Amino acid sequence: MDFFENLKECLAAVQNPNSEVRKNAEMEIRNLRDQDTLKFMATLTRDIANEGLAVASRQMACIIFKNFIINRSKDVKYENYWISLDSIFKSQIKEAILATLASEHSQVRTQVANIISAIASIEIPRNEWDSLIPNLCVNAEHTVYNVRLASLTTLGFICEEIIPESIND
Repeated sequence: MDFFENLKECLAAVQNPNSEVRKNAEMEIRNLRDQDTLKFMATLTRDIANEGLAVASRQMACIIFKNFIINRSKDVKYENYWISLDSIFKSQIKEAILATLASEHSQVRTQVANIISAIASIEIPRNEWDSLIPNLCVNAEHTVYNVRLASLTTLGFICEEIIPESIND
């Protein structure tokens, strides 16, 4: 089984009520992360954006992605990992994640808003991703209701994550 399919199956398996299946899937996700971290992030991003994938799996991909970039596990190996990534790679990831704010599924949009706020909490204090807040403000006036709502939700999450002094005018 290839990397992409393996991760997709693991996203479903970590939601399994059987604790043994869930624990094995969690371990396999960590193995995939450690095997090829860039591919892991790119695959999660692809799965998050995939409207054909089950909503629960997309939500799980969002949670795993967010927890990874904020290093929730406190793994020294991944401390400041997002900061150390190539700027082109980060831009591609951010672009794909931002586009997913227009998902037809509200649960996915909410989780994507959490990812964006997590990235913003890292980048905005570093004077990076300066276009994010202006873009979200423009989208807050979008003609499509779900885009407006997702943009406002994201702005709210960002406000919860970072201190106002971190935001440049």
